[in-house]
Amino acid sequence: MKKAFSLLFATYAVPLFVCIFLAPRILYDPVTNALLLSLIATSIVFVFSVATNNSSMYDPYWSVAPVFLSLYWMHEATSLRILFLLLLLLWSVRLTINCCIHWKGLSDEDWRYRSFREKTGKWYWPVSFLGIHIFPTILVFCTMLPAFAILTRPAKRIAPVCIGFSLMIAAFVLELIADRQMDRFQKTRHEQRECCTAGLWGYSRHPNYLGENCLWWGIFIASLGFDAPPLLIFSPIAMTGLFLCYSIPAMEARQTQKRPSYREVKKRVPMFLITGRHWK
Repeated sequence: MKKAFSLLFATYAVPLFVCIFLAPRILYDPVTNALLLSLIATSIVFVFSVATNNSSMYDPYWSVAPVFLSLYWMHEATSLRILFLLLLLLWSVRLTINCCIHWKGLSDEDWRYRSFREKTGKWYWPVSFLGIHIFPTILVFCTMLPAFAILTRPAKRIAPVCIGFSLMIAAFVLELIADRQMDRFQKTRHEQRECCTAGLWGYSRHPNYLGENCLWWGIFIASLGFDAPPLLIFSPIAMTGLFLCYSIPAMEARQTQKRPSYREVKKRVPMFLITGRHWK
């Protein structure tokens, strides 16, 4: 595992140093610069994915990229911007640690990526580059666009800022509790086909995804207090759409296949916190 984590560290240290070197030399506007640097960093991570034959080397990007984008964009330190960064860092550290705790090493690749391998054959790595690496990078970048307003403009209205930051806190708390409850369940359950409905999992089939959506909607709502364009609502909508149209259906199809009793869970427990009749 030491070798695996050393490679994982290098996977992100190398693109970080490359971006630090290139940042003063890319002379477009800050948003375009950040997009180009994100694509360069992702391409370097992809090289490590190919070298280790494991596309899951990309997975931590989701949690570390938003912090570095924010640091790059921050115009000057103010109390609200520092608070925003701290809330984002809390979310990032929790998600990154959780990812590392459950990672079993270089042979451990996300089941969705393994499915892509089986379906695409020799075309797997081009598919991985575009679908597993570049597409999520662009999605994360777009979802972070409201943060650009928070980090570069003065606050004009405090109410949306308070609501947005409260949602970011809720995101961290929800995901932290949900992860702990799931870990406890997996250690104490009597048989592998049993489904978790303890704690938050009895009120929502995906409290961790609910928390994830709270984060992105919180950032957008907070940005409205900094005069961000309302059209940036496409950012959290795109992330929520990814969860509703792919991540959750794929996860639930796999759960139902492995644990037939999950069909009953779907009848009793809502997907997020809306009625169980929706989004089955």
